[in-house]
Amino acid sequence: MLLNSQITNHKSQLFPNSHLVEKEKSRNFALQFKNLFIMAVTRLKRKDRRNKSIATNKINAIKFLTTTPEIKLIDIESIKAEFAAKAAK
Repeated sequence: MLLNSQITNHKSQLFPNSHLVEKEKSRNFALQFKNLFIMAVTRLKRKDRRNKSIATNKINAIKFLTTTPEIKLIDIESIKAEFAAKAAK
């Protein structure tokens, strides 16, 4: 039965540059992960802008629909007199 240190020594004898290969693999993975992360942030910024504009459009629509016109003082009697005058013609 081989001990753990014997296995690593045996492995290093078979593959003398294996630590360099592992290091390169981890470096490549890190670069790929970094690129994915950068792309994801760019996409989220775009999505964030779109979500904010949708929210502001909804708020503006709600504000527009809930506005009430300015109530002016109207003389109802004069309006009734106008309708009566038109009906009499």
